[in-house]
Amino acid sequence: MNILGINAYHADSSAALLVKGKVACATEEERFTRQKHWAGLPIKSIEFCLSSQGLKMSDISSICIGRDPKAKIFNKIKYMAKNIKPAISMLKQRFANHSDLNSLEDNIKNHFGFCPKIEFIEHHRAHLASAFFSSPFNKASIISIDGSGDFSTIMIGKGYGNKIEVLESQDFPISLGLFYTAFTQFLGFPYYGDEYKVMGLSPYGSPTYLNEMRSLIWSGDKNILEWNPSFFNLNSGAVSYSNNNPNVSQLFDGINFEKLFGVKRLKNEEINQRHKNIASSLQKRTEEIIFEIIKRTFKQTGSSNLCIAGGVAQNSVANGKILNNTPIKEIYIPSAGHDAGISMGASQYHYFHNLGKKRTEPLYDANLGISFSNEKN
Repeated sequence: MNILGINAYHADSSAALLVKGKVACATEEERFTRQKHWAGLPIKSIEFCLSSQGLKMSDISSICIGRDPKAKIFNKIKYMAKNIKPAISMLKQRFANHSDLNSLEDNIKNHFGFCPKIEFIEHHRAHLASAFFSSPFNKASIISIDGSGDFSTIMIGKGYGNKIEVLESQDFPISLGLFYTAFTQFLGFPYYGDEYKVMGLSPYGSPTYLNEMRSLIWSGDKNILEWNPSFFNLNSGAVSYSNNNPNVSQLFDGINFEKLFGVKRLKNEEINQRHKNIASSLQKRTEEIIFEIIKRTFKQTGSSNLCIAGGVAQNSVANGKILNNTPIKEIYIPSAGHDAGISMGASQYHYFHNLGKKRTEPLYDANLGISFSNEKN
């Protein structure tokens, strides 16, 4: 059985191919378009996956896309009813997404001459699957943390055999990922995906603003997270798309941020010690929250094996501290923990969880994309 997974009409567009449950190949569309975080339909990636295995689209049993427009529909309606300005942006984005998804089958059929059945897999379930079903664990705690996807920002669950049970999730807009992005922007790094720059800056400072950070976001009781909404601006939504490029609107409230952290750094302004200290404080607070989420999950699952994915799970500095700060004994993080891994996770979720197929060997090889020989020009 051949299953094609895709991340489409979303940042880090990608495709992955499962052959009898094994990830045969996976690649990001930006490798072909040369546009970072490209967000359209990954035609070139799909072509590569098929050709690398000598297959045609008619050989594919199903296409799994890592998004589900029906996920949390009532939660979305409730949020939009209470938040008119963000609701307008969300509705515009939803209509655009609806149009893209409605044309997905036709676009596949027009290009490849055939389109198999399309399966919709919720964003964070695909993240969870990409970690658990690639891992060596038969039982594990599973966590997905990112900015937002299908109206969730965190999802925690437990994996056992070929099943994933979701235990709880955090609704948009409260988000550890958006919290980190807001400060990334405040520190003068405005582009989608710039968070790694702040992580790299953090060791050069001291966490002198840690108490201020703690007053902005904290672990909840009923909810996984709580935050002070007066510091965050989501009136324009979070991410929009132009020419298949993701753009992030300003997520922080300038007045309130500057009261606590001083003047915003401009893009080309010299980085000073205050900026380094803000980065250090942000990283420290993010690590504290991640450890608290892991402990919360462990209490519910009892498993000291951890699989973690999502954009925030790409924070390698925090990952390196998990074993010393939580009850976790063993950890697996997929090489594509960010949204490009959604394609792989969507196909794995459908194959193992939905279809009940037997688990295959763990995935330890990240060399799943295109390669070139020395003789190739």
